[in-house]
Amino acid sequence: MNESLLVETKELWEAVDKAGYAQEAPHAGFLVVDTRGRPDFEAAHIPGAVNLPSGDLFDSGTVGSDLLPTEEIERRVSAAGIDNDTRLILYDESGLVPSARVFWVLEHLGRSSMALLNGGFPRWKNEQLPVESGPPQPGPATFRATETAASLAERDDVLHAIQRPDTVIIDTRTPDEYYGRTGAHLRNGHIPGAINVDWQRHIVDLFNPTLVSRSELASLYEQAGVTETTPVITYCRTASRSSHTYFVLRLLGYRNVKNYSGSWMEWSADESLPIE
Repeated sequence: MNESLLVETKELWEAVDKAGYAQEAPHAGFLVVDTRGRPDFEAAHIPGAVNLPSGDLFDSGTVGSDLLPTEEIERRVSAAGIDNDTRLILYDESGLVPSARVFWVLEHLGRSSMALLNGGFPRWKNEQLPVESGPPQPGPATFRATETAASLAERDDVLHAIQRPDTVIIDTRTPDEYYGRTGAHLRNGHIPGAINVDWQRHIVDLFNPTLVSRSELASLYEQAGVTETTPVITYCRTASRSSHTYFVLRLLGYRNVKNYSGSWMEWSADESLPIE
């Protein structure tokens, strides 16, 4: 269990309050990062947070919403006030999905020392903790990426995994999507051999996106036959919901986890690829 990857709301508030609402926060050893869109951030955010919308790291014009070129991601992350070393506390208000997506991308680019805020902004507001409004005010920062192959899977990795009984492919979508009963694609269904573990089983519900207990999370994957040493590839429709599963497995201490960047958008569009 990697407890350092998750921060509770009261714990964060105590740290933010002690840091003086956070223009001092980087000097206190942490930085709060709001991964929502700019309008939501400006309306209300955790005091002292900077803004890095998760969608700003992807090219929406590509079939699978590919990652932007590394140099562009470096520029955008730096512009948000994020460097290579300061501890990051990431949050959102969409089930912890956007913050998990940023977590995954930054891990792929060599960034460590990060955590998600358990329950995200909905829990922060429900507990009536302080917020502020206005545009982000990031300090000067430089982020330099070091790409790794440890976190990101591509199409050929998935094709290879289909032939390897020791690798588990996890479809994190709803059962209806998994079985092809719903979906707006030319081909619906799932990647051959993939097991279905809906990402929403990780949280209380979408209105309270607090993670269920660690024992429940561990049991969920033990029952699915996924152990800490099992090589795992996660996917969904656009590598968003599967980022949440990627994060949860990392939280549980799984070491060999990759998220398929193209996910079902890319896989279903290529008629040469098999589906079930």
